[in-house]
Amino acid sequence: MFFQTTAVYAFAVATLVSFTSAAPHAHHDHAQPQLTKRNALMDRWFQDPTAESAQLFKRATTNASPGSPEWRSAYPATGSTPGSDKLPQAWKDRLAVVMNSSAFPSYGPSQPNNGYPQYKSANGSSLAGTDPTVCSFTYQCVGDGDIYNAPDGVIGLNFDDGPTSFSSELYDFIEANNISATHFMIGGNILNFPDVFARAWKDGGHIAVHTWSHPYMTSMTNEQILAELGWTCQIISDLTGGYVPAYWRPPFGDADYRVRMIAKEVFGLTTVVWNQDSADWAIGTNPQYTVDSVTTSMRQWFSGPKSPGLVMLEHEASAADVQVFKAVYGDMLKNGWKVVNVAEAFNSWEYANAAKDNSTQIQGESIVQTLAPDNMKAYGAAFSGMQSAHEAGVTQSAQTTQSSSSAASTTGSSSSSSAGSVSSPASAPASATGSSTASRTSGAAGTGTSGAVAAATGSTSGALRSILSSSSTGALAVVAILAGSALL
Repeated sequence: MFFQTTAVYAFAVATLVSFTSAAPHAHHDHAQPQLTKRNALMDRWFQDPTAESAQLFKRATTNASPGSPEWRSAYPATGSTPGSDKLPQAWKDRLAVVMNSSAFPSYGPSQPNNGYPQYKSANGSSLAGTDPTVCSFTYQCVGDGDIYNAPDGVIGLNFDDGPTSFSSELYDFIEANNISATHFMIGGNILNFPDVFARAWKDGGHIAVHTWSHPYMTSMTNEQILAELGWTCQIISDLTGGYVPAYWRPPFGDADYRVRMIAKEVFGLTTVVWNQDSADWAIGTNPQYTVDSVTTSMRQWFSGPKSPGLVMLEHEASAADVQVFKAVYGDMLKNGWKVVNVAEAFNSWEYANAAKDNSTQIQGESIVQTLAPDNMKAYGAAFSGMQSAHEAGVTQSAQTTQSSSSAASTTGSSSSSSAGSVSSPASAPASATGSSTASRTSGAAGTGTSGAVAAATGSTSGALRSILSSSSTGALAVVAILAGSALL
């Protein structure tokens, strides 16, 4: 998507400059990246800088030169979950507020089982991964607010695990083809490759969170989840002059409602999963997967139906990963797919009145931060109120969103009162040889799954409505709006 006239481009640049000049992070000393056409498109991957979640990162960790020993020492060590002793108090305070809500799930960390998390309720009884209070993506449950399907005919291009020593070749190809992708980056990798990170950012890549050390997130304690997400947001914010990412992807697809709620309500992060798994990550470790077999499989997706659109699982962690994408990109185009980053895939919701003009930006809002609901019925009802307002072209304030929540709760909003279940594997495959393989393959829920799948309502304290989403306009609107603090 590119500007065709100087006048339009100039308008977009002026708009972006006006926005960034008002951002609360102007005190950061790091140089701002050169403005690119993709930056000017305003297809935002970052949060509204006035959001409460964005305010958690308003101070740069250090002003030392990126890559220097002094700079590295200001962040946690790589390769493991940062310790609780390094957690800023403001993050812990926000977590306490979220955990104090009756909406917060009562179960604790899961127990890994070859990549298939096992759950127990507060009283010690077993909980299924498909339980509406859990909704584990490993068991093919897609949570309310998760980005899963792209709009029809659209590929939300994204890559996991960067930046790495293999990323530069990928970025060369992306730049040569004048496209933009969303990069779900590991915080520890950013610490190790700050120059490669800077390349992705300056080239117009959309930066998102893939945790600090790539653990199974449902097995983490609440404070460990806080550390994995918070420090990754922090280093991204520090290196981009104050931009706080709005999206994250759970490693191995390992997410449940406890993890999602901390990500969303503490840090304003929307969970992005996938509807097709390229399996590029298995090349070199499983003989069934080669560059040729993976590219052949992916080409079948591109020549098939375009409804729903694709949010694929791809990586930038090896030479094979890069080779696969370079081999299939042409197939995406020749089959008529629109290839954009994840944020731009939903750009019809970038502005509240997009059908009329580009003047009114949606101010993203997180629910606990602005509503402090007493139960999950109010939480779901608030989503419904926000959707109705956005469909009407209204930009809500926190006060009007509260009113929408109260009204929706009184009338028994359908968004929080439907019930159902998600089909799950009868049992974890006995042949699973490693937790990484088991979780990734089971987590890929597969293109073509449709229909709303709901969860329990107000009587279940941890429940949120879950969606195995359809390609309808209404479902896509919900997904876009639930991006919380993101300006889509």
